[in-house]
Amino acid sequence: MLNSYSNRRRSLKHIALLMCCVLLLSSAVTAHAATDVTRIRTNEQGASLRSDPYKTDYNKIRGVHAYYELDVYDEQNGWYYVNYKGDWGWVASSMVTVIQRNGSGRTTYTRTATPKPSTPRPSGRSGSSGSSGGSFESFTGFPNAYATLNQKMATRTGPGTKYDEPGSFSSSTPVRAMSKVWDSANEIYWIQVQFRYNGAIYCAYTGHWRLNNLDLSSLQTERIVGRCTTRNSIEAFYAPSENAARIARNVPSGVKCDIYALVRGPYSDFIQIEFYDYGISSWRRAWVKDWAVDDYEMYYGF
Repeated sequence: MLNSYSNRRRSLKHIALLMCCVLLLSSAVTAHAATDVTRIRTNEQGASLRSDPYKTDYNKIRGVHAYYELDVYDEQNGWYYVNYKGDWGWVASSMVTVIQRNGSGRTTYTRTATPKPSTPRPSGRSGSSGSSGGSFESFTGFPNAYATLNQKMATRTGPGTKYDEPGSFSSSTPVRAMSKVWDSANEIYWIQVQFRYNGAIYCAYTGHWRLNNLDLSSLQTERIVGRCTTRNSIEAFYAPSENAARIARNVPSGVKCDIYALVRGPYSDFIQIEFYDYGISSWRRAWVKDWAVDDYEMYYGF
C-alpha cells in the first residue's frame, strides 16, 4: 500500500512538472508569435535592415536586395523582425509585400521579375525641354544653393564633355546647385544641379555660366571617397532618391567604379559612381543603391 501511494505521488509530481513545462513552452511560443505574418518579400525599392522597430533614423545594419524573400519572427509598430544573410534586424512593412500568413490567412505569391521603369525621361542625346515645378528633396550632405538659369540648360552625367548627355532642358527649369568640380583645361566650374522633369527627380552637370545668383563658395568640391566593382548589371538612377528617374541603360557588370558621394535614405542608401562604359564608349556617372554593389570600400567613412 505504501509503495502504491509513493508511486502515485511520484506520478502526480511528474504530471505537474510536465504541465509546467507545457505552460512555459506555450508562453515562450506566444511571446515570439506576435504576428500572423510568416514570410515577406521586399518591394522594388529594396529595404534597410535596422536595429530597432521605431524610426527610420535608427542605426542601419545593411541594405536588403529588392524582391528578396524573408521569414518573419516578430512584428512591432509596423516593422518585421527578420534574418538577412546572418544579420538580425527590422524592416519597415511599407517596403515589403506579405506573401505568407498563418492559418486561414495564408496567401502565396509567385516570384516576379523586376518591372520595367515607366518614369518619363528625356529622349535621345538631344534631350527635351520642360519642367514641373521647383520642389526639391533634401539630400544628405548637400547644401540648398538655389540658382536661376539664364539660358537653355545642356547637361552631362558627369563634370565634363567626356560624359554622356541626359539631355537639354528649358531655361525656365528651377534648379538647386549641389556640388562643384573645377575644370582647369577650360577654366570653368561644372555644377551638379538637381531639378524635376515630368515629376521625376534628376541630378546632372552643367557649366556655371548658365546659372545666375549662385554662390560658388557655398558648394562643396567633389572628391573620390571610395571605390567598388560591380558583380552584376545594376539599376541606375539620375538622383539619390526613390523618386528619381531611372536611367535606361543599367550599370554593366564587372566594371571598376570610383565613388563620389553617399546619400542616406529612409529605406535605401545611394552611392554616386563613375565608370567607363565600353558599351557606349563613354564615361558615365550614376546613382545606385548601396546594396546593389556587393563589395565597396569607403575611404572617408559614411
